[in-house]
Amino acid sequence: MIYGSPRDRNVRLLVSMLRRLPIAPKVVGGGLLQPVLADDVADAVLTTLGSPEFVLADIGGPAPVRLGEILGLLAFLLKKPVLPIPIPITALSLFASLVSKLVPSKVLHAVAMTRHDRVVANAEPILGRPATPLEVGLKQALDRYM
Repeated sequence: MIYGSPRDRNVRLLVSMLRRLPIAPKVVGGGLLQPVLADDVADAVLTTLGSPEFVLADIGGPAPVRLGEILGLLAFLLKKPVLPIPIPITALSLFASLVSKLVPSKVLHAVAMTRHDRVVANAEPILGRPATPLEVGLKQALDRYM
C-alpha cells in the first residue's frame, strides 16, 4: 500500500471517512499491511535505476501493521476521539467478501481483502536507510492532502 502521493486512494479514503464521522472506529484484527510512503518508493526507483545490475524488488514500509493501527494514527493526527469498543474487522471482511460476489464493488472488495496479509520486504536494503516510519509518513500525507 503506497500512500502520500497525489494518486493515493487508500489513506485519502480513510481520512475522508474519518473527517465525516463524529468518532473514529476502533478496528481490531484483520491481516497485516506494510504501507510505504510514496517518497520512499520514488527513492527506491531512483536507487535501482542507478544500479549497475538489474534490480527487481517489492518494497514496504518499516513494519507490518493492521488497519486498526493506521486508523488509530490517523484519528490521533486528525484529533478525532476513538470509539472505546473494539470492532472486529474479520467478521466484517467475511461478510463483505460474500456480498461482493453478488454485488461487485471496489469498496466491498477492499474490505474483504483486509483479512489477508499483504506484507513485502522492507525497503531499507534498497534505500540504504530505514523506510519512513508510518507516524511520520501519515503526518506528511495529511499535510499534502490539506
